[in-house]
Amino acid sequence: YMTAEQAILKSMIENGPKAYEQAFKQVPHSLRTLYTHSYQSYVWNSMVSKRISMYGSEKPVIGDLVLLPQSDGEHRTSKNSRVKVLNESDVASGKWTIHDVVMPQPGYDVKYPQHNIGNAVYKAFVEADSLSWNALCKKKGDYALPGGYRAILVLPTNMSYKWITYSDENEELSLTDYDKLQNFSEKKSEEHGAFTALQLTFRLPQSSYATMFMRELLKTETDLASLKEAKLT
Repeated sequence: YMTAEQAILKSMIENGPKAYEQAFKQVPHSLRTLYTHSYQSYVWNSMVSKRISMYGSEKPVIGDLVLLPQSDGEHRTSKNSRVKVLNESDVASGKWTIHDVVMPQPGYDVKYPQHNIGNAVYKAFVEADSLSWNALCKKKGDYALPGGYRAILVLPTNMSYKWITYSDENEELSLTDYDKLQNFSEKKSEEHGAFTALQLTFRLPQSSYATMFMRELLKTETDLASLKEAKLT
């Protein structure tokens, strides 16, 4: 219970209240890794917002990164060998769409876009948080991060929908995985139900979230203040 908090407080009692680095090192490695990966995602999200703000979200631009397809049985020593920087002829060809564009999570083994949202902007953003860019991108150490690539925009697949009419507003309309294992029956629409629900089914790739898809679909903000105002919490 409160493993990280206990470890930090115990270390500060033993080593002094300002021994921050020593205290943080007492947090279990798995938790420390979670923190660093979360910061990577924070940086990535911020850089994608800058990229879309500057270049839009309709099409690739010169200097964007895309991942080349990997053939079956093909072995590559580094994911960077699949990264392509788009040039003027690539963009003009129409071969690549905005859904092919990726942005890197910061680390020691990634390439950066060759436009205004490149290495220098990543570095400045990280250093504005009083963090060392060199420490973040070094190959050895407790917090060594190789980095990675994520598509800036994805499309859901296997998408379907159906309308459900029902009368009990507290009734569960969707089956959980456990329900399915127990062979529970799916909720069927009631002929004279007082309420109507739209049930969506879709699949998203790894590191994509249904909450964000629903936000874009419904054009509804998901921050706590907006949810409270809409009385959804």
